[in-house]
Amino acid sequence: MKNYVNWAILAPGIIANSMAQAMSGSVKNGNTKIRLYAVASRNLKRAEEFATKWGFEKSYGSYEELYNDSEVDAVYIANPHAFHFEAAMECLNHGKNVLCEKPAGCNMQQLETMIATAKEKNLFFMEAMWTAYNPCVNKICQWIANDKIGKIKHIQSFFCNRIPFDPKNRLWDPEQAGGALLDLGIYNIFYAMKVNSFSPIASRSSTVKIENSIDCWNSVNLTF
Repeated sequence: MKNYVNWAILAPGIIANSMAQAMSGSVKNGNTKIRLYAVASRNLKRAEEFATKWGFEKSYGSYEELYNDSEVDAVYIANPHAFHFEAAMECLNHGKNVLCEKPAGCNMQQLETMIATAKEKNLFFMEAMWTAYNPCVNKICQWIANDKIGKIKHIQSFFCNRIPFDPKNRLWDPEQAGGALLDLGIYNIFYAMKVNSFSPIASRSSTVKIENSIDCWNSVNLTF
């Protein structure tokens, strides 16, 4: 039995560069459990350039080639989140473990299907929510659990960004599941959920949408 994982990256975009940099650095520092194996893009040249930059062994000009490569053990999915479900299901149905960028799905039905499929096939599936492993966040949760800073009464959290309107940008495109909630808002919700042991008993939300039905502002109230 091999003692390393053949990792592949699907969609070598901006966020995938950060992941590849971390993986490459880990390998250079002596981590023998990671093998930088393959990169898949809809554009072969882009995949080749990415693979050369970060030291991956193989380049594919289609996602299908990655799905069908039996040597791939785990796939980091980094395409726009409107396409996470399709990519994750293809990976799982081809026997690949999955680390999927946030949000893993665009709705609860997608997420439940992916989780059920992973369990059925005994595969690893996780959303790449980096704040889940942030040392500062975890230390705060530890302090709260140990009653070091007292009982939480209220959390107020804002995450805002000014992005010029561009209908071609994924953030403003309903076909790519654009909008504030799935891009930035989930960080606020995740943090509140994490420090309260993921146990909300009530929720209320409102949103402001522009003419193409993209949400540019959300307000969410969670009661625990």
